[in-house]
Amino acid sequence: MTDAAAMTRKRGRIVLLGVTGLELQRQPFFEKELTFQVSCSYGPGRYDPSYEEKGRDYPVGYVRWTEGRNFEAVLDLIAAARIEVASLVTDRIPFDEAGRAWELVSAPESLGIVLEYKTDPELVEPNTISFTTARALPAGQPRIAVIGAGNYALRTLLPALRDADVSPIVIAARADSRPR
Repeated sequence: MTDAAAMTRKRGRIVLLGVTGLELQRQPFFEKELTFQVSCSYGPGRYDPSYEEKGRDYPVGYVRWTEGRNFEAVLDLIAAARIEVASLVTDRIPFDEAGRAWELVSAPESLGIVLEYKTDPELVEPNTISFTTARALPAGQPRIAVIGAGNYALRTLLPALRDADVSPIVIAARADSRPR
């Protein structure tokens, strides 16, 4: 927090995301007239059943950055190469050694750990991908792909898409977890 106050411009704003010590020094905040804010996890909308379960977004004029708009903005910046994330990956570990990740994650030099899955075609279960072809959708219908059909996809994502009359064109999932 001391470093953040030293680096912030006059009348700037410091937003705390996550958890850190709050040994604040009054002087830099006073001299620069800094604003300090603690932000909720992911932004407004998080833990709000109306937002998360029913998809009711807050008006932009009322809440500029919601959970969904935060994620959208970050993904857009990554796609446009305005945020470089490759350097954040400090370790790559085979999935079958995932236990090692817990040892590495507490090391100060460790930023991001990628668990790598084997890609040997012989290890992939046969008949693991189900398809609904794009030709089966009416013209003008939204077209999307869903990867994975776990609990979140089955209980939240796919029902929300169905309620919005959006038909996925591809669902890639393990054969035993396909949507019914």
